[in-house]
Amino acid sequence: MKLTAKECALAALMAALLCVLSPISIPVGTIPLTLQTFAVALCGAMLGPGLGALSVVVYLLIGAVGVPVFNGFTAGFGRFVGPTGGYLFAFPAVATLSGLFRSRSVYAQLSSAVASLLILYLAGTAQLAFVLAIPFRDAAIVGILPFIAKDAISVVLAVLASRGITRIMKRSAN
Repeated sequence: MKLTAKECALAALMAALLCVLSPISIPVGTIPLTLQTFAVALCGAMLGPGLGALSVVVYLLIGAVGVPVFNGFTAGFGRFVGPTGGYLFAFPAVATLSGLFRSRSVYAQLSSAVASLLILYLAGTAQLAFVLAIPFRDAAIVGILPFIAKDAISVVLAVLASRGITRIMKRSAN
């Protein structure tokens, strides 16, 4: 896949947005409340599945090499093997699904963005259960239940924001 300068700039801009929004967190047990889900879904919704996932991978690489861009201003490869690493690994899929129906109806895009939460929760909960050596059910209670409403609102707002921003950008380009 050959990228244009504009596509590279947009992917970098969205990765930068992730780097700014993701570290801000409110501690709630093992998994804090953050704006990561919103920002990841926005990457896909704004850029489409390929560029959206690319921007998330760039963000993950920035954090993996030690720049403190993960929740709570943390960084390093250790975050990927810790209790919340499964969520990080699922982020590119969330961006991909959130951008999958970008040019279709708002309902199709909302459906795929909300469905992306299933992948996020499965990957995140599986790793949480493994690392903490607890049953999957217990990990789901800790890693899913407190976040369902916030995450659903996050992906819906990301899709709606992307559609509004895209409309404004198209008008200003004319």
